[in-house]
Amino acid sequence: MQENSFQAIIEIAPQILKDSEDEEFIGYFEGVASTPEIDLEGDAFTVDVLKNNVDRLRGRDILFGHGRDPTLKDTPVGKILDAWLDNGILKIKAGIYRAFSDVWEKIKSGILRGLSIGGVAKKIKRETVNVIEDAEIDEVSLAPKPVNPSAQIYHVFGKAFTVKDGVLTVVENTKKFEKVDFDLPVIERGSWDGSAAAK
Repeated sequence: MQENSFQAIIEIAPQILKDSEDEEFIGYFEGVASTPEIDLEGDAFTVDVLKNNVDRLRGRDILFGHGRDPTLKDTPVGKILDAWLDNGILKIKAGIYRAFSDVWEKIKSGILRGLSIGGVAKKIKRETVNVIEDAEIDEVSLAPKPVNPSAQIYHVFGKAFTVKDGVLTVVENTKKFEKVDFDLPVIERGSWDGSAAAK
């Protein structure tokens, strides 16, 4: 009988722990905060609005559900560390505070991956679609069901620490997400057959 073997490959990249700010967060993510496409409520931001808010977003809060969660309210669960425009798409990198490990576990496992922007619309052109031509984006929220289906977390960074030659190093484990249909039926499984899985 021929034996088959397989390996799981995890992307890793070492980083040196520079200061106490790295201790502030339990983990990090990158995601699409917003796009110029029409959302489920019939609104669309112009690329210029997204571009004009890039600098404004750095250092802003990450909330849960725009502060409407009865428990968390408007308590920030994280902070936006960087923001940039990529082909008209507003993207962010953010850290989740250590105090919110339960939120981080949901992000890491892919249960919570939607994002939503919040702020003040200053100029709207009302046609068939409401085109938002001027707005101040004040925060990005984690959202179980985002109004813009493209606003999703696509990359998470978990941290593990190692010491080598007296230097504390952060090993960054990354996981990429793809859209998953959570309505699929659950299949009951009796036991794991490694040989069958390898084949």
